[in-house]
Amino acid sequence: MSGSSFSPAELPALVLAYLGDVVWEAYVRRRLVKEAGIRVTARALHEKALKMVSATAQASVLKSFEGALSEEEIAVMKRGRRTRARRSNRPSTMSEYRNSTGFEALLGYLDLKGEESRLDELMGLAFDLEAAEYGRNETGE
Repeated sequence: MSGSSFSPAELPALVLAYLGDVVWEAYVRRRLVKEAGIRVTARALHEKALKMVSATAQASVLKSFEGALSEEEIAVMKRGRRTRARRSNRPSTMSEYRNSTGFEALLGYLDLKGEESRLDELMGLAFDLEAAEYGRNETGE
């Protein structure tokens, strides 16, 4: 990195979300591979990861654990949620898209602050919630 010094709180919410998106996707892929074992295909992993990193899934997860966030984390999440980003035609609603942007902004913020244990805690919770939801949907429940 360059020698510039800044606080993650100074960054625009979409920049935080940009980073948070890749942090979340890498976490999901890593967990899926570790949990799948050797009898899995890359295609199956990719299909499951796509569902888990979707705006719809992220928005659902955020609602489930929003109460566990600190005031600082809520402020970052809300800043991400309020941002006016352009989006391409996607299967998610604008509300889901904004909530997922808040989720991603929070992850990007925690990553830049170096709060690895909190980041891992929240991503673990989000992953478990999404995996449970994904499993129910796969079995038709």
